[in-house]
Amino acid sequence: MLHLRTVTAVLAATALFAACGGQSGTDDVAPTGDMESAPPAAAQTEQPAAAPAGPSLADGVFSEDQAERGYLVFRDTCADCHGTSEMHGDDFMFEWEGSSVGRLYRMISRTMPDDDPGSLPRQNYIDVLTYILDLNDFPAGSSDLTADTERLDALIIGS
Repeated sequence: MLHLRTVTAVLAATALFAACGGQSGTDDVAPTGDMESAPPAAAQTEQPAAAPAGPSLADGVFSEDQAERGYLVFRDTCADCHGTSEMHGDDFMFEWEGSSVGRLYRMISRTMPDDDPGSLPRQNYIDVLTYILDLNDFPAGSSDLTADTERLDALIIGS
C-alpha cells in the first residue's frame, strides 16, 4: 500500500512538472537542502479560509429587554427624523454589512441626534444600537451589550 502511494505521488509530481513546462518561478522554490521544510504551493492555496474567531452577532450579544429599551429611546428621540425602514432591510445591510458594530455605534453616538450630537447618555446609544440589530433579525441573548469598544469592533454586521 505504501509503495502504491509513493508511485502515485511521483506520478502526480511528474504530471504537475510537465504541465508547468518543466519550469517554475524562483519565488516558490525552496533553497537547496531545504526542500522538506517548504510546504508545496498547492497546500498553501488550497487550504480553506479559517473561520473568523471571536464573537458573532449570531451568538445573541444583546438582550430582548435592552432592544426594547432601545426601541423606547428610538421612538422618543429618533423617530421624528428617522423611520425604522432606514434602520433595517436590504438598504441597511448594503450600507453596513461587513462593518463592525463599533463603527455603527460611533456613527450614531457622534452624529445623533442631529440637533445635538452626542448628547444622549452612552447607554441610550447602546440600547438604540441593539434595537437596530433586533430590527435586522439578529437574535437576542441573555445579557446586555455594553460599550466595550474592543467587543463592539470585533462584532461584524453580516448575514
